[in-house]
Amino acid sequence: KRFASARSLQKHRRVHLDGALSCPDCGKTLMSKASLVTHRRIHTGERPFACPDCGKGFMATKSLSKHRQAQHTG
Repeated sequence: KRFASARSLQKHRRVHLDGALSCPDCGKTLMSKASLVTHRRIHTGERPFACPDCGKGFMATKSLSKHRQAQHTG
């Protein structure tokens, strides 16, 4: 298998060496606890990051940042 970067290979190796985390709801394999926490919000519907401008909720800070840039900048 080919990898685009050394980091991608390193992440792939972790699956085999350290074991990956599995979502208890759907079985999806994730590489970090933080990724699992964010992923599980799909199942729970939790949206802990609210836009201060319009109140819309987001599952991740990155999504909130993209929203604010697209919707609330001049």
